[in-house]
Amino acid sequence: MSSSPALPVLLDWVPERYELDEAFRAAFAASAGRRFLVSLIGLVLVLVGGALLRTPFLALVGFGGAAGLLAWRSFGWRLAARRAWRLPIARARRELVVAEDGVHVRTASGSTSHTVWADVRGIAERPHVLVLELGTRLFLAVPRRAFPSPEVVEFVRRTVAERASGPTR
Repeated sequence: MSSSPALPVLLDWVPERYELDEAFRAAFAASAGRRFLVSLIGLVLVLVGGALLRTPFLALVGFGGAAGLLAWRSFGWRLAARRAWRLPIARARRELVVAEDGVHVRTASGSTSHTVWADVRGIAERPHVLVLELGTRLFLAVPRRAFPSPEVVEFVRRTVAERASGPTR
């Protein structure tokens, strides 16, 4: 008879490149909406200004900026993931503890962080990873292979959803 999972949950893994790609894709999806809206408003103002001043240059800048924004939103995560993978810390072993007081992360290099539940914004699910949003622009990809069983995946997902301050996607 197996016992049901309980806090604290300890997970240990070495990241793989495809997991980092999925994490960046989820992170861009989570934060791109706010940036995209602000940028779009700025571009509309440039277009309107170009039309009112009858300056074709401003209109071209506006159209070029809009195309650039759409391309960055769609593909920018790939460039960011590629750059991040070059850093040794991106490939370092990680240890995650989901505890009563929050989320603790430790890397093989010895760096540690602790995020209290009030600062955890949510969790996003991807095919191979769960992405924890641990702050405004801080994300952690936890591969599903790091979990000892599907029951522990569900327990961590439920725990984060109940205690996080933001939405679960």
